[in-house]
Amino acid sequence: MGRIEWPELIEFIFHHIISLLIGVFYSIGCYRYFRRHKAAQIIFAYVLTLPTVFLYFPLTYLAEKPTPPLLDFTAIGYWTLGHAIYAVILFAVYTINEH
Repeated sequence: MGRIEWPELIEFIFHHIISLLIGVFYSIGCYRYFRRHKAAQIIFAYVLTLPTVFLYFPLTYLAEKPTPPLLDFTAIGYWTLGHAIYAVILFAVYTINEH
């Protein structure tokens, strides 16, 4: 952010703060609108996670630290897989904790 060079640990914490906010939004949305609809809950998790897949491109382009090439399909695949797994975990944790 700006000219500040954040340590990697702080960047990791920022990432988890965003994840926490997404989790809270997901929980509230599921509770209010999809309480008894498991299929809608998993779709909602993927809908919330889908934009992160596309963030790969601007974040890689704007990165000041070394990153894979913009069109490195292996890196894009790992990025996408990681965020898809996040959606599954979001759904699973909500499902486990809703009772």
